[in-house]
Amino acid sequence: MAAAVKDINLLPFENHYRLRKVSEIDCKACFICYKPTTSVLVTLNNTDFFYICFSHLSDPSFSDPIYDDEYRDKMKELNEKSDKVKLLNFRIKEKNRYGSWDKIMGFNYLTKKDDKNKKDDKNKKDNKDKDKDKDKDKDDKDKKEDKTDHRKKTLEDLEKELNLLQKDIINTEEIIQEKQKKNSFFKLNKDFYKIRLNNYFKKQNEKKNQQLYLKNLNKLPKLPDHLSNDL
Repeated sequence: MAAAVKDINLLPFENHYRLRKVSEIDCKACFICYKPTTSVLVTLNNTDFFYICFSHLSDPSFSDPIYDDEYRDKMKELNEKSDKVKLLNFRIKEKNRYGSWDKIMGFNYLTKKDDKNKKDDKNKKDNKDKDKDKDKDKDDKDKKEDKTDHRKKTLEDLEKELNLLQKDIINTEEIIQEKQKKNSFFKLNKDFYKIRLNNYFKKQNEKKNQQLYLKNLNKLPKLPDHLSNDL
């Protein structure tokens, strides 16, 4: 594993390119389709660069965008909100169908305010032992109305929460789309990255051979003066 990391560090440039634009006068042939283009991909250390049509950058078989941490956080946030929307839609659907989410879940889903109301009702019952039978029908009616109000309030709260969440999702999506448009960093497909590395090493070898040739050329024996004058 350590050897692999060492080899990666020895590469002349990493697979991390920045998109730049040049003027129309400086446009050159695209690396893929050979059409004239003003878009250029340049490595972070400026060792390698090539011209590329902007349309090729959206092709996953050629390259993938590289986004910052803020973008990834927004994507995570969007996924979490989308899951919450699904849950809220399901709860609202079940509320409308059964009238109570509590009933299908098998437990009481009461708010703190409802708990307080229950305690108040219990205290009132304890203080009215003599009128227990008389007020029984009235208490049952009040409880029924209270539960009905609770169901309506809970449903309204869910719908309100869903509405706010959907608006929030739209805002998050707009931020993500804006970041996608402004992104200028890309990672090449591994095959294209190998091609760029091979081109680099090929040029380096050609440059080295040329320098060696010129060096050897200077080492050639000089002609005698009388012969050089004749030439």
